[in-house]
Amino acid sequence: KQFDKAAAVLQNVIEILIPIAEADKETPTYQYDLSMAYRLSAEANFQKSNKPKTIEYIDKAIAIIQELRKENSLKEADNNLLAELEKEKADYSK
Repeated sequence: KQFDKAAAVLQNVIEILIPIAEADKETPTYQYDLSMAYRLSAEANFQKSNKPKTIEYIDKAIAIIQELRKENSLKEADNNLLAELEKEKADYSK
């Protein structure tokens, strides 16, 4: 229930992960981790009633997962991840 604190910590995580993910695009783990940080940030901002940031972050998470899926870089366990993210976006958009 400490969404302000979570949002701040996740923003730091994102700022750290962006240059790592950009520097090593051949390692899908970095992009995946960045997408999950965006996903969690969307949730934290949703709980804070910050709809613009919520949508911005879930869109970024979706874009990364779409790219990883296109490159066949997702694990089998993540086959439904894109659908989950799109459902979350729909829920956030209400």
